[in-house]
Amino acid sequence: MKKDENEVTGPNKDYIFGSDGEDEFDGFEEEDDGPCDVYNAVMGAIFISRPFGILWDEDLIEEFLVHKGYKIIPRTDEEGEIYYVPVKKESKLIPDSKSSMRQVFDREVQKSILKWLKKIK
Repeated sequence: MKKDENEVTGPNKDYIFGSDGEDEFDGFEEEDDGPCDVYNAVMGAIFISRPFGILWDEDLIEEFLVHKGYKIIPRTDEEGEIYYVPVKKESKLIPDSKSSMRQVFDREVQKSILKWLKKIK
């Protein structure tokens, strides 16, 4: 038996959302504000730096950077939240990025490893 395209129909009920299939996502509003908070949290966790595969504690990062000659300066963001940034003592610029502590830490760890590797030949 040959079927005509008019005889082919979609499912009567969308079992996930309980709609009739035509009103896809009925009752759910689509946001145009960008990615949701869960997405941002997961992506942030995936891409956070981990030298040696370790998620370093902030106090240990600060201790290492102070040992390397940095001063840790408090900053305040637009919401009034305080965060800390590393500043080299001879530097004239103070970073304003919340991620600068980890970025500088990553760079200093890389430089330390490279220096050590050059010594051991």
